[in-house]
Amino acid sequence: MNMLKAIEKRRSVRTFTEAPLSADELAQIDRAIASARNPLGGNFTIRRAHFGDGGVKSPGSYGLIKGATDWLMLAVAPGDNDAMAAGFTLEQIVLNLTEIGLGTCWIGGTFKSGDFADFKDWPEGQKLEIVVPFGYSAGTRLLERIERLAARSDSRKPFVRLFFDNDFATPLDENSSFGKSLAAVRPAPSSLNSQPWRALVKGDTVHFYSSMHRRMSLFDMGIALCHFKAGEEAHGYDGAFFTGSEAPTAPDGWRYIMSYTRKKETDV
Repeated sequence: MNMLKAIEKRRSVRTFTEAPLSADELAQIDRAIASARNPLGGNFTIRRAHFGDGGVKSPGSYGLIKGATDWLMLAVAPGDNDAMAAGFTLEQIVLNLTEIGLGTCWIGGTFKSGDFADFKDWPEGQKLEIVVPFGYSAGTRLLERIERLAARSDSRKPFVRLFFDNDFATPLDENSSFGKSLAAVRPAPSSLNSQPWRALVKGDTVHFYSSMHRRMSLFDMGIALCHFKAGEEAHGYDGAFFTGSEAPTAPDGWRYIMSYTRKKETDV
């Protein structure tokens, strides 16, 4: 899978054709779910569901989604790392769906959980928090265009406001070594397009922070870390995520998330 191309191609789709997916496509999706991995661990479960057959009605999303019959469901334990690991892993699957030509849309909090009651048998301690409709895009309806404008879905903060070099006053050069991998983070989806991710590069280490303190921002940070790791791998780098007390103190309002150190060539 070419993750960077999928990252560039992915857009939130809210209107679907209701055309059934092929058996081959469903098999690819099941393989993507089974093979998805993340470096953070976490306690969560990802499943897919089909609605519309046998009297099972399609879920409600307060008008946000139209025509979707197939959904991914994400149930998560309450820990912060659980949410980040879940976001990382589900975004891998979303990018797989993008690569095979399917549209998706992350939804957290604006779906009717009761409509998923037939799929409520989750492991103990886990709760359904995120759903992702997927299928063939039917184009952009007027309401969707309005929703995208309201959510600033086509707007992204500039690179220089998100990523910093050695201190929080010096913007990172996009052409620098880590710049290419961090550039893959900018188009990542986030709740209300809040783009909470921030990063400070110091030598061979990147320290990640969040500018938001909501539960959904933890999923957003997991998505961002997934994009960053995809950028690292696409450019031939390897490394490890970790948490440590040596991370520089962030500006007021930012929360330290974790760090990543790139392996030296002699370590690879």
